[in-house]
Amino acid sequence: MAAQPRPPLLQVEDLEVSFALGRGRARVLDGVRFTLDAGATLGVVGESGSGKSTLAAALARLPQAGLAITGGRIVFEGQDLLRISEAQMRALRGQRIATILQDPLHSLNPLLRIGTQIAETPMVHERLPRAQAWQRARELLAAVRIANPEARVREYPHQLSGGMRQRVAGAIALACAPRLLIADEPTTALDPTVQVQYLQLLKDLQRTHGFALVLITHDLGIVARVCDRVAVMYAGRIVELGATAQVLRAAAHPYTQALMASLPTAAGVAGSLPAIPGQPPDPALPPGGCAFHPRCAQVMPRCRSERPPDVTVGPAHLSACWLNAEAARPAAAAERST
Repeated sequence: MAAQPRPPLLQVEDLEVSFALGRGRARVLDGVRFTLDAGATLGVVGESGSGKSTLAAALARLPQAGLAITGGRIVFEGQDLLRISEAQMRALRGQRIATILQDPLHSLNPLLRIGTQIAETPMVHERLPRAQAWQRARELLAAVRIANPEARVREYPHQLSGGMRQRVAGAIALACAPRLLIADEPTTALDPTVQVQYLQLLKDLQRTHGFALVLITHDLGIVARVCDRVAVMYAGRIVELGATAQVLRAAAHPYTQALMASLPTAAGVAGSLPAIPGQPPDPALPPGGCAFHPRCAQVMPRCRSERPPDVTVGPAHLSACWLNAEAARPAAAAERST
């Protein structure tokens, strides 16, 4: 008898997040859905304002001013995180689900020593005595390749470089060996050389500890280097989802194609880079139909009035675009006739 496939570690279904307006609510996330297997890496990419950071916060149920999760499911290890109490969620955060935020200088407490901040998580979640928790802090600093951890545990955040603070944030996230790590633009404040080192460190730690990773970024180069799968977000919705190599080799959605076209090449670019015209829509005033249609060079009449469905364009490769839906019809008809 064949073994049954293991369920995904994380399953997000029709997730909606909105904020209050005078006459109702505006959606910031609109029907987001994806799965993530244990030990795998999903990159979430898109322009600023596409909903990436809101998704990161929603997955860990981190409070954001004015925002509320208004629909859908977030199933982690078989448990719907939207149906448990805040006390139960606090028990998961830091232990089974961990986060790394964009700016570690603001996520670290400037008044507490580095060792105190790393040791707090195992002391709270595992009830480790202080001495053992501090020893773990030293071991974690060594694991994230910070030299002289015996001295660094006694220093304060302002005494460390930006790259070292980002590594400390990683050490805090890994303090209780989480199953899921959510990293929101973790390399934004780092220079390019340090970015490469930090991304390699993340992958090395993932191989060692086996956690699944959701990596929020605006950089397709980072996605290509680190991620197994990629979700492309626009206006609060995933418009393309698939294996990284497949999406980057054969992008199906016009938005993904436009992002790819705007990348600089190794040979350099004469003049300015191609840019996507216009701006992402205001969530309070979303356009009808496909949200990308006001900026799309391939727009069709129905794009302005009808929301496109998710269309299968390859093995485990989805695109929410009417162009793909129209192209799929003849192929489906031919398959039925054979």
